[in-house]
Amino acid sequence: MPRELEQSVSVITNEAAVSTLLYMLHQYAACKADGKYYQRLSQRIFLHLEDLRMRSDMPALLKDTCDELSDYWLQIADMQISKSHSRSHTPSGSSQCRVGLS
Repeated sequence: MPRELEQSVSVITNEAAVSTLLYMLHQYAACKADGKYYQRLSQRIFLHLEDLRMRSDMPALLKDTCDELSDYWLQIADMQISKSHSRSHTPSGSSQCRVGLS
């Protein structure tokens, strides 16, 4: 697991934050391809996008892209939370894809 994943997104460089975001997007796609979801991963993707769009030293194009994508990932995270609440009979984490995030 990249060491940057263990740090708060606000303390890492822009390059490391974008790299970490790309890694998480890849992991999410791999989970989805297996027919699984990972609620915490979608929430972390959303938080990374939010942090990147708020950085004053990010290029405007990247900030705008992160702004648009954060709306999309918030919807995904909310949808997954709703699904997990409707499956209250399923033990927590039993249907989640396991990736290198704690």
